[in-house]
Amino acid sequence: MRGPMRMTCATRSRRHSWPAALLAMLIALAAPGCTSTTVTSGVARPSPARPHDPPRVPAGALANRMVFIVGSKPIDTDGNGWPDRVEATVTLFASPHPTPLWEAGRLVCSMYLKGQARAGQMPPITEWVFEGERLERAKASSQVGRQYRLSMSLLDLGSDRLPFGEVDLVCRFEPADGRPAVHNQGVRSLQISRGSAN
Repeated sequence: MRGPMRMTCATRSRRHSWPAALLAMLIALAAPGCTSTTVTSGVARPSPARPHDPPRVPAGALANRMVFIVGSKPIDTDGNGWPDRVEATVTLFASPHPTPLWEAGRLVCSMYLKGQARAGQMPPITEWVFEGERLERAKASSQVGRQYRLSMSLLDLGSDRLPFGEVDLVCRFEPADGRPAVHNQGVRSLQISRGSAN
């Protein structure tokens, strides 16, 4: 009798232990002052910068600096294997302001035989002048800002089959108000022989 009685008591003890443990857990969760906190880890990313307009050139600012960029290869527009068109961009600045501008006047691009532009003693092979309506048509906008896109044809010399292979290009801006011209720094050398076209 004692053996079964002990088993019955032990069984009753196990049955009553589960509700007691569950009750203790519920009391602990409901106790005042207990809070649940969620922690997340990771690297916070900064908010992307808002786009904004570039600074404006002050009214009355005048060009005093130029950036002259010539395409790396001339273009063969008629498919005969000889390059016949040179493309370039001119950007004018009123330093120290960083935003480019357009200004009334004219752009003159001169082409010299290789090495003669620096000497300044020999006349250019040819010059391309952009003024009036031609200068207006050359106006363009890019990520940099206001520019002039120039297209210069070697066919103005009568033929694209020229007897020389390398040339130097320089450019100047002649303001409409008569003040001194703005020149690009250095020369831009270009290969214009057969096979050098895009």
